[in-house]
Amino acid sequence: MARNTLTGDQIVHAAIEHLDTDGPEGLNMRALGKRLNSAATAVYWHVNKDNLVLLATDQVWSELELPDLATVDWRTAATTMATDLYEMFTRRSA
Repeated sequence: MARNTLTGDQIVHAAIEHLDTDGPEGLNMRALGKRLNSAATAVYWHVNKDNLVLLATDQVWSELELPDLATVDWRTAATTMATDLYEMFTRRSA
């Protein structure tokens, strides 16, 4: 019998979606397993909750693009970073 196998990326993306909708208080492995149509133990096989929060945080921060300081001045870089940061926060808090 064929069985779908969870991947780390699937788990991290599901955790981010869960955090976006339910906040950090609602994140637990049982709820995440349900979101993935899997058992909580299958999620634990890949990652524990503390590491999952770190991986989700890293993924969200990676959405920000750092300006190339060799091609833009510091004000443009700071403005771009502030705008991207604001957009990331508003996208994640909706």
